[in-house]
Amino acid sequence: MAAVLDAFNNPIPQPSPAAAAARAAVIRQSQATKFGVLALDMRNPDHREHLTQTFVGAPGQPLHFPATQQVLDALLQQHVANGGPQPTTLFERANTVSATWMPAVKIAYCDILSDGKTIVAGGILTLVDKAQISWMNLQIVDNNSTPPQVIATVSPPAQFDRYTTQIMAQGPIINPNLPINVTCTLTVMYTPVNGGETVTLADTCVFNGISPVNVVTVTDPNNNKHPSRNYIKIGLNRTSDQQPDCDYWYTFPTDGPPKPVIGVQVVGNATLSAGSTLAGAPNFNGYLVLYKRGSMVGGGACFVFPTGDLTPYIKPGETFFSWNIGPDMFTTAPWEQNDTIDLDFFCQFQLVGGGTGRVRVTSIPQVYGGDAPKNIGPINPMVFVWGCLAAQTQIRTPDGFKAIADIRVGDQVMRDAAGALLTVTDHWTGVERKPMLRIAEAGGRDILVTDQHPMSTPAGIRLACDLLVGDAIYVEEGQSVILSIEPVSYDGYVHNLDLGTDDERAGIDADATTMLAQGFVVGDNRMQGSHSLRAREAELERDTLVALPQAWRLDFENSRRRALGLPLLEALVA
Repeated sequence: MAAVLDAFNNPIPQPSPAAAAARAAVIRQSQATKFGVLALDMRNPDHREHLTQTFVGAPGQPLHFPATQQVLDALLQQHVANGGPQPTTLFERANTVSATWMPAVKIAYCDILSDGKTIVAGGILTLVDKAQISWMNLQIVDNNSTPPQVIATVSPPAQFDRYTTQIMAQGPIINPNLPINVTCTLTVMYTPVNGGETVTLADTCVFNGISPVNVVTVTDPNNNKHPSRNYIKIGLNRTSDQQPDCDYWYTFPTDGPPKPVIGVQVVGNATLSAGSTLAGAPNFNGYLVLYKRGSMVGGGACFVFPTGDLTPYIKPGETFFSWNIGPDMFTTAPWEQNDTIDLDFFCQFQLVGGGTGRVRVTSIPQVYGGDAPKNIGPINPMVFVWGCLAAQTQIRTPDGFKAIADIRVGDQVMRDAAGALLTVTDHWTGVERKPMLRIAEAGGRDILVTDQHPMSTPAGIRLACDLLVGDAIYVEEGQSVILSIEPVSYDGYVHNLDLGTDDERAGIDADATTMLAQGFVVGDNRMQGSHSLRAREAELERDTLVALPQAWRLDFENSRRRALGLPLLEALVA
């Protein structure tokens, strides 16, 4: 049998018999759980063998990951002392929790590409609190070979101080002429940043046939009354004149849970391949999960509804079916300001003559080295917009100062002291419950902003939360110096503006959309979105090898080298 090669044209290492047996035991036990997610117990020899082989290496080999081995050794002692791991993530809990963000580990998809020869799988680790360190491995095994052969294995570099990490792997089927019999295992280990007990999990997927779906169509809720974009725009506390630029809008009162004015809907249909027919009682079942990403305050996942009967939401025919979920199902979803939310809808059903079909609608990013599987329908992520200046903030206009709450679409505001003007193309209103920042400058003025609001400084655009006392900042007359920054309790309306003109918006530089607020040069809503994204990216990039504890440096370097297909080191070179 020819060896299966990795992305670097190296043969994929095959596990020892002991490691393969341990992996098989983990898959069996994981598949017996409600969602296929199993908390791994270091007291269990199979679990211990699987974790060690996955993240440290085979016994008797040079120790390339000594700090990771120390974590596993300590975890064994903890499991012996406290009776094993506690269920802490969304999918491993026996009693499902809705409307609450929880840590989650999940294989988002495992399917065959349209070439009929390539299996692709993707997974996600998302945490409410940052991980001090997290490890992931995604492995695909073709069980038609003897012994079963690993056709893909991916281990990204160890991640430090991350909320969310995604992973993807794909590999060739050993014999495309045989019925597909593939297992996919996502193994995760992470230590919470607060120093809590290390969490070890495995999620598994058994893939034993091509899903008999020819095409999946998802109705994008983009209402086509706004510029084209690659996300679903959801406004919180929108007014009726702001609806055209939102796909959905919500009232979000301060005296209770979110109440939708127009709720999110998941609408679409699937057509079966020729020769496939739905059974008389198709038994539609599955789940719908929201995953948070692009947030400055953590990740996590939550159920819109857990595994159960989807029949009330699905209209079947003989060779097709459609679904319509919402809006009532989303009324308790825990939306937060500036969130980007991925939606993942999974449905499986029975066919005439036996067999199971699957459909997935997901906005979790998918990367394929070939055409996408036919039973996966892509959907755009949902982005929530919110305002971020206090309601009485005074904005400079050609006619003098005006409270931002009183500014309307079509009004003009001054971009700078030289008299340059921009037109208000949208006005956003929201409710802020978190403390805001009161920034005072040497000229005697102060401004109340949310911590993510962009401020103009000689060093470039900075988010308010990144400013320090003594920093230089731009005001109407030129430069000034920050005298104080203090958090202020706030429970009221906040506002923001989109600036430019309708015909300029596609090309205007986001860093040029400024206004004079309380005499400070601040950015608008689009600039806020742009720089919040940059801040998130910078946060992920700042954790370098130099900043790591000494004990972890060899492990991190070897995890990076392994991901690049380079030889591993036994010690760091001075």
